[in-house]
Amino acid sequence: MIRAALCLALATFALAPVARAADAIPDFYRNGTPWSTRAGKNLEAPLPGSPGAAGPIGNHPDHPHFGNITGRPTPRIGNDTNPLLTPWAAAIMKKTRESIVAGAPPFDPSERCWPPGVPNILSYGVASMYFLQSANEVTIVYERGQIARHVLLNRPHSANVKPSWHGESVGRYEGDTLVVDTIGLDDRSVIDTFNVPHTTALHVVERYRIVGNHLQVALTVEDPGAFKQPWSASKTYVVGTETEMEEVVCQEAGEERFSSQVVPMPVAAKADF
Repeated sequence: MIRAALCLALATFALAPVARAADAIPDFYRNGTPWSTRAGKNLEAPLPGSPGAAGPIGNHPDHPHFGNITGRPTPRIGNDTNPLLTPWAAAIMKKTRESIVAGAPPFDPSERCWPPGVPNILSYGVASMYFLQSANEVTIVYERGQIARHVLLNRPHSANVKPSWHGESVGRYEGDTLVVDTIGLDDRSVIDTFNVPHTTALHVVERYRIVGNHLQVALTVEDPGAFKQPWSASKTYVVGTETEMEEVVCQEAGEERFSSQVVPMPVAAKADF
């Protein structure tokens, strides 16, 4: 059903192509080709020329992270000593670090089926994403959980944005770059895979640009409650090899793969249709 819905959406967009000059707007859709994050889940160092301080917050220097492929996997423990953090954010991360070091299981939103939020959605689940482009909107569809993120083009933010998991995103094209501006983010989400916290004042700007066979995303994060100044990071995607979007269920399956029970899976009180 999900594959059929995606095919219908792709067909609908194909029937109403974006009116544009040949080189005016970048083609992120690329005939339905996915972009893959399988190179890793962590945010990366900022691209040259990025504004703000260098990020991301990253892992604690005393607790380096080793993935499963190393044969000695370790949990991700955020750097609560990073000078970019406000005392409020540092205290939360310090408490989390001490808990994990003491033996408690770490919390990974993707493993517990929680919505990722922004910018954590850039790394969420290490899966593919697809772009649908029309004249007034860019829709980014993420394979894991079949999340659809709507970016409304060439309009300002709403006067009063109610916080939600992925906030309100408005965008515009600047030459070969799609700029996405997001506010109104629920503070139950986290910044990245190291569980860096944020407040509802979080403001994220992402700049998407195709470079060869890669999709580069330069992002800037601003939140006076969690960070002493704005900082930048990046994420690079490769062209995916999938020929169709896979169904990646999570909440619906009710799985408990890691038996951690660190945070309950979210359960809807009623159907969303």
